[in-house]
Amino acid sequence: MVLNGISKQNLKVYLGTLLPIYGWRTYAPFREDLKNEVNAWIRTTNDADGFVDFDKAVQDPNHIEAFAPGFDSGDHLHPSFPAYEAMSNAVPESFLK
Repeated sequence: MVLNGISKQNLKVYLGTLLPIYGWRTYAPFREDLKNEVNAWIRTTNDADGFVDFDKAVQDPNHIEAFAPGFDSGDHLHPSFPAYEAMSNAVPESFLK
């Protein structure tokens, strides 16, 4: 992977998907569509060394546009502390070496 010469430095670039935003005060279907397009690119691009799927780690499997129960901090935009733990558990150990 070459991103502005980073590979010459022996550094790795990892991306993270965008989180659910259903219920946020400015939520609209076009924002969900945009988030999904960005996440699809992150999940399929060869322009990075890998990605962490934070979206899947915290989404409600029955309503994927929203945080899973207990993972919303209350504003429908920021994760709760348990969600941050789920997000950290989603990071592959190989990324940390």
